[in-house]
Amino acid sequence: MKPTRTEQLFVMAALIKRAQDERLYYVADCGEKGQGLFAEEDIPAGEAIYHAGDKQENSYGTNDWEMTQAAMYTNHSRDPNSLVVKEDDKLFTVASRDIPADEEISVSYFQVTNVIGPGSRLLHNNEPIPPKDADELAKWAADNAVDLFGDWTKEGSAQVEKEAAEGFTGRAELMGSRGRALKYGRPEPEGRDHDRVVFTDDAEDQQSLMQTLRELAVTKGYKQHERPGGFLTVSGDNQDLSVYPTSKRDDIHKAWELIEGGMSKDDAWAQVEKEKDVYVQSAVPAASRELVRKHGLLSSQALLNNPEALEAFLSDRKGTDWEEDEEAFKQRIAEKLKDTFWGDSLKGPSVFFGDPDPDKITDVHPMRKLKAETVRVNLSKLLRDYPETRIAGSELQPYDPEGPEHQGDLRHYDLDIDKVREYAVKDPKELWKHYDEPEGARYASNVPHAQIITPSGSIPPEYLELQKEDLE
Repeated sequence: MKPTRTEQLFVMAALIKRAQDERLYYVADCGEKGQGLFAEEDIPAGEAIYHAGDKQENSYGTNDWEMTQAAMYTNHSRDPNSLVVKEDDKLFTVASRDIPADEEISVSYFQVTNVIGPGSRLLHNNEPIPPKDADELAKWAADNAVDLFGDWTKEGSAQVEKEAAEGFTGRAELMGSRGRALKYGRPEPEGRDHDRVVFTDDAEDQQSLMQTLRELAVTKGYKQHERPGGFLTVSGDNQDLSVYPTSKRDDIHKAWELIEGGMSKDDAWAQVEKEKDVYVQSAVPAASRELVRKHGLLSSQALLNNPEALEAFLSDRKGTDWEEDEEAFKQRIAEKLKDTFWGDSLKGPSVFFGDPDPDKITDVHPMRKLKAETVRVNLSKLLRDYPETRIAGSELQPYDPEGPEHQGDLRHYDLDIDKVREYAVKDPKELWKHYDEPEGARYASNVPHAQIITPSGSIPPEYLELQKEDLE
C-alpha cells in the first residue's frame, strides 16, 4: 500500500525532528517556528549531536522511523548546520560545520528525505507525526513554490551531488599506491583504491571542501575518517577523497611507502608523525639577529671564545637590569662552571619546548624589554649530524621547598628526542602554569626547558629558523 501525499508530508516534517536526551543541546523558543533545538556548548564539525531515530518494520513493506524527543524540536533550514546520517538501524544528527553555543541546530528536510528513503514514515511514541505538522509543511512548500515530492527533487539532488563530486575530484591529486605509480612512471596497481587529495592552505577553502565531503558521505553512504589536524577523508566506491594542507604532501607519500610494505594505514601515519623532525625554540634580542645568522646560538661558555659575539651580547644589555662589563661576565661564568649544578646551564644554549604563555610575559619581562625574537631549532637534524649532543632537561618539575635540595634528578636530567617530542606538543599554559616570575628575574623558573649541549657549545646557523616573535 503506497503512502498518501499527506502521509509523505508528515513523514518529511518529522523526519528532521530528532533528539538524543543527553547534553550538547537545549530546547528554547525560536520565534515563528515555535520551539527549536539549540547548541548547549560549542560543537565542532563532524561531532555527533544526538541520536535521532530507530528503524522499525511496517505493514507497507517499507520502514518506519521512531523519532527521539530531541528530533521533534529540530527545525528545517535552507542553510542547515547539521546533517542526518544513517548507520545501520539508527539515525544520528551530525554537525556539518562548527556550531557555536546558543545557535539553533537545523537540518534540511530534503537531505533527510534522501537518507530515510522513499515510502518511509516518521513516528513519535509509536504514532505517526501529527497531521498538523504535514499541513504546516505543505503551506511552507506552497508559499515558497516548492514541490517537495516532484521528480525534480531526486534528479536535482543527484545533479548537485554529481557536480560536487566532479568539482572535488577535478581539483584533487592522485595519491596512494596509484599516485606513487604515476609519480614514478610505473603501471597503476590492480585492486587499489583511488586516493584523491585536494591540498590547500586557505582555511575557508578547507572548510568548504570538507563540507562537500560530508555531504557526499551522507548522500553516497561513504565512511568518514577524521585525520590529524582536523582534516577529513571519506571512503567509498573504490576511492578515498581527502582534504589536507600542502605541507602534508610528502607525509602522505612516506605513509604509503610504509603501507605498501605491509603496514596498516593507522600504524603508517603514526610512524610518519613519530619520524617528523622535532623543533624547539629559543629567544634572542632583535638587535642580535644578524649575529645569530652568522654565529648561531652560543652558550655562555662559547661566548667566552668569541669576542665579536660577546661584545654584541654585552652591548645589548647596556642600560638594562642585566648590564654587565666583560670582566665581570667572564668571572661570573668561570665561577659557575666550577659548580656541577650550574654547569649544564652554561655549556649549551637554553631552549624551551614551545611558545611561551603570553599571559605570563609581562611588559617588564626580559623577552619584551629586549624585544625578543623567536628562533626555531631543528633538533632532529642537529642530533643526526651531531649524535653526541646532549639535551640537558631543566626545571622538569616545579621546585618543592620541602623536598630534597634542588630535588636533584627529579627536576634536572637528560632527555631523548622522544621525550622532547612529548613536551613539544603540550599546551603552553600547561608548561608555564607554575611560572611566577613576571619580572623575569629567573626567566625559566619552574618552566620545563633544556640546554642543548653540542661539542662546540653552540648551535650552528644551518639548524636555525629566525622569525619575529609577537611579544612586542
